[in-house]
Parts: sequence; structure tokens; C-alpha cells
Amino acid sequence: MKHFIYLILFLFSASFLLAQEEEEIIVTASLTDQMLSDIGKPVNVITADELDAAGRTSLGESIDDLLGVTSADYGFAVGQPVIRGMSGPRVKILRNGLINRDVSGLGADHPIEINLNDIQQIEVVRGPSALLFTNGGIGGLVNVVDNSIARQDFDGRNINVDFEGQSVNSGSSVAFGARDNINGVNLSYSYENTDFGNFDIPDEAVRHSEEEHHDEHEGEEEEHHEEHEEKELGYLENSDYERFSHRLGFSKVEDWGYIGASVNVLETHYGIPYHGEGHGGHGGHDEHEGEEEHEGEEEHDEHEGEEGHDEHEGERIFSVTDSREANIQGSYAFDSGSLGKIDYFLRNTNYSLTEGHAEAGHDEHEGEEEHDEHEGEEEHDEHGHEEGPTVFSNDAIEVGAIFDFSTSDLEQKISINLAKEDTSIIGHESFMNPAQSDEYTAGYFISKEFPNQHLDFGVRYDSVNRKGSISEHDDHDEHEGEEDHDEHEGRRTSR
Repeated sequence: MKHFIYLILFLFSASFLLAQEEEEIIVTASLTDQMLSDIGKPVNVITADELDAAGRTSLGESIDDLLGVTSADYGFAVGQPVIRGMSGPRVKILRNGLINRDVSGLGADHPIEINLNDIQQIEVVRGPSALLFTNGGIGGLVNVVDNSIARQDFDGRNINVDFEGQSVNSGSSVAFGARDNINGVNLSYSYENTDFGNFDIPDEAVRHSEEEHHDEHEGEEEEHHEEHEEKELGYLENSDYERFSHRLGFSKVEDWGYIGASVNVLETHYGIPYHGEGHGGHGGHDEHEGEEEHEGEEEHDEHEGEEGHDEHEGERIFSVTDSREANIQGSYAFDSGSLGKIDYFLRNTNYSLTEGHAEAGHDEHEGEEEHDEHEGEEEHDEHGHEEGPTVFSNDAIEVGAIFDFSTSDLEQKISINLAKEDTSIIGHESFMNPAQSDEYTAGYFISKEFPNQHLDFGVRYDSVNRKGSISEHDDHDEHEGEEDHDEHEGRRTSR
């Protein structure tokens, strides 16, 4: 069991400079719903209009233009934020102020499963300031706000239709979003269907190592160039991407507060390009250097377990994700007493990621059935892949409340959050046994205005209790190639 206590104290001096008029943006990740202008430089907010203009797909790609923020990507589908050099569990990903429950922290080639279609804004907090909003995010946090459960009534009907076509991968994307207030009920719905194929790459755009280090063989280069001219465009294997999403939400707003619910369904299917040697089959653009002179190299084949295949005829490396989420959220204001209002929520998440290998039995380059990996999931065993797919799953239920005791001159809140999370990895590439986590968080925040000064104080207590087991692992039996996998069938010790 782990216990954490965070104590945060901020003392700000008042600025006597005249502030320019800016649009009022509320940072919802903050427990105190602070204005962006009051927080300062560690926080950035990317609005919906800015996201639409940029046309980015992954979360990491959407924010990597910010100072101190980059993206660690694996192809078109995966982009994990890196804030001030830190990523993974040191950067927390939130959705509507709650931790996003997926398995992106268990693999660099796992996507952050958040639907960026028709969202309100993205909030980025850099550095230790993130500790004010969530535990463990010493590098920072990213909060995606979709406003599917509206806290205020919609002014009127709003409909957005987006269409995108790309010739570089023979793909297209259709997105639809609608918001309206019908008989006092706020309704919001968003839909997206994206289908992008493999990226085309002109042969002449690839600089091969043999050409760089053996320029003296001019005759060979001329023949090599002629061969390239006769060929059609090359393509980046496993760079395709599919996404299908639905998000439906409704809310009722009254003088006493609001109550609402939402359902979010997100399915993705994407390939994982090679990223170089030593990345367990997910590395290296081997198709760039394997069309001619490197056909005999087998480094990446060792990782893929397919020593007899050329990289251009190599494996289909893919992942399939399925995310289902249901939310209930509301707020109730009291007319009298020291307790002003209660904000509460309940969320249930079911998430799975299936990672597999299959032979490329179809012509992806010509765009014929580019996503037959759906069938490949069932057929990969017939192609000699004895290990089968690996399934990562995360099922979580979370409940919490924020008690507001604020007055006219003092803002103070108490938060309580309970979460139960079951994580498992089943398959040949499993590196951990199923684990169950019970999390408890309690926090107290206070904010007070003084003459020429502003004081924020916060203390939070976190308790994490994880239950799992340890499998006996026999290296000797494993190296001898025994198929009984003693490390999985051995004795287990619960913790």
C-alpha cells in the first residue's frame, strides 16, 4: 500500500500592470475552476477552433507546438505527450477532469484513447503545478474537455460537419457534431468515421545507406535509379489507421444545479510501423532500406519471429482497441448552511487493446482491402504465429464528490475520490499478472484574496492499494525452448 501527502502553497503578488482584455477561459482541471489569466504561464489552453485549424489526429500531435511539450509517436495513430522530458506515468492524461483509464502507460506504442472530435478545449499544465490537480503528475497533465454533459444551457442549435480527404494514404474522415436544447434538456452528440491507408512514399525520397557510403559505384547507382523509375510509389508498411466513435450526452440545468449522463464509444484499428532495430518488432522503417540492398538482413525478423520473410513481405503488426465509458455527473446547490453545493460524479470504463501479428496477405499498397487485419486477427495462427495475440485490458469504476464550503471572501473545498481498477495482460507477450488497484483520495483546498496578494493552499492525501501475484520464472527452462511456459504455470504468491 502506498500513501501520499501533497502540500501546496502559492503566494502571488498582485501585478500593477494594466492587463489586456482577453477572452475569459476557465481551466476546468483546476479544483477551484480558476481563470486562465489567474494561473499563469505553466498552463496553456488550446481551443476547439485552434484544434480544427490544425487538423491533428493524436493527442500528442495536437499539443507538441507548445513550449516544453513534444510528442512520442509510433506512426499515425499513436502520439503520447512528453512534457519537459517526462512522459508515461509522470504525465497524467485527464478527460473532463478525471484520469483517463486506458493502457497507454503499459507500452510506448499504445494510444491515448481519447476522442478529440467536437471537443471544447485541451488544457496543458506543465511541471509540478499539476500536483494541484491530480496525484503523480510531476511532469504535468493534459485535460481534454468535451462538454458532453453541459453545466449550462446551450444557447441554441449548433451543428458541425467535417470532411477530410488525403491522397497520401488514400484515406478520408467524416465527423459530425450537434448540440441543442430541446424542452429544457441539453443534448449533444458526436460521430466520427476515419479510414486512412498506408502512407505512399516516392522511391527517390528514400536515401539508402549503400548510396551514401558507396558513391564511387556510379554505374551501380545509375542502374539502381533506373530500377526506381520503373517502380511505382513505395509505401510505409503498417501506417494505416481506422477510428470509429460515438459520444452521446444530455443534461438538465436548473436553479439548484444540474444533472446529466453521457456514453462514449471509441474503436480504433491501426498498424504499428517499424521504428528501428531493438524495438521488439515495432521499430525501424525497414521498408525504406529493405527493398534492394538489405533484403538479407534479419535483425527485425528476429524481433518478429519471422526469419524467412523479407521486410517488404513481412508481418502485419497491428492493434485493435475498444473503449466503452458511461458517466453520471451533477451538482446540487444548497439554499442555506455552511455547505454551499456538492459536485459529484460516477464513471464506469471498460477498455481493451489487442496487439497481434499476421502475414501481409493482401496488397495494402494498391488500397485493396487495406484493413484485412480484422480477418488477420482470426487467421494469424494459420500463418505460423504460435504466440497468438496479446490482450491488454483495464476495467475501472470511479466515484467522487467535491464539497464546496466557500463564502463571499473565502473559497474552500473538500474533495473525496474512490476508484477500483482491474488491469490485466493476457497472451504470449504478457509481462505482468492481473492486478487490482483500490485508490482513495481526499483533499482540502482554500483560496483567499488579500490586499495586493492572493493565497492558494492545498493538501491532499492519496492511498493506493494494489493486489496481484508473482509467477515463478525459470530461465533455464525458458532458454531450452520448452513449451510448457513454467513461468506462467508456476507457483503464485499474492501481494
